[in-house]
Amino acid sequence: MVTDTEVTTVARLVSIDGNGRLCLAQGDPLDVIADQLYAVVVLWDPDDASSWVGWLTTTTRRSVCFSASDLQDPVFQNWLRALPGWEHASLWQATTCPGLHLVWRRRATTEIPTL
Repeated sequence: MVTDTEVTTVARLVSIDGNGRLCLAQGDPLDVIADQLYAVVVLWDPDDASSWVGWLTTTTRRSVCFSASDLQDPVFQNWLRALPGWEHASLWQATTCPGLHLVWRRRATTEIPTL
């Protein structure tokens, strides 16, 4: 039995520039460095059991999405792995098991600026 399947490629959402700063894949640099990250979260779409999106949030209350396509970039993977206390297994689990997953969070000893 032959089945036609449509392969959809999700576009890259973010990249890391030569200075280690997070950039939108289609746009200006976000001026976000790894030292400013507060949390990495993965959220699955409740209506599509095979679809998830990742969120990077900063200590200054900014956020940006990342996708499975972004995780295919070794530079982005290394950027995440450089986070203190990063456990790659947590990301793997979050991207393979539906739900809402807190993948990484900055340790409580880091002071967060208030507005």
